[in-house]
Amino acid sequence: GKLAAQVEPWADVYLGEKKLGTTPLAPREFFEGTYNLRLVNIEIGAMRNVRVQVQAGKTTVLKEKLD
Repeated sequence: GKLAAQVEPWADVYLGEKKLGTTPLAPREFFEGTYNLRLVNIEIGAMRNVRVQVQAGKTTVLKEKLD
């Protein structure tokens, strides 16, 4: 499957210690499964842990608002 992310205002997206990129994050290939991601915006001092489920053959879009 694929995973994309849209976060307001923006966030760096991490899987473990690996930075996947900065939102908006274009769809990326993932194996089917559940992932724990960390969203970080150092400008506003916000961090959130989120859990996402990726299904085979589908695109999951993570939408979050940081404040």
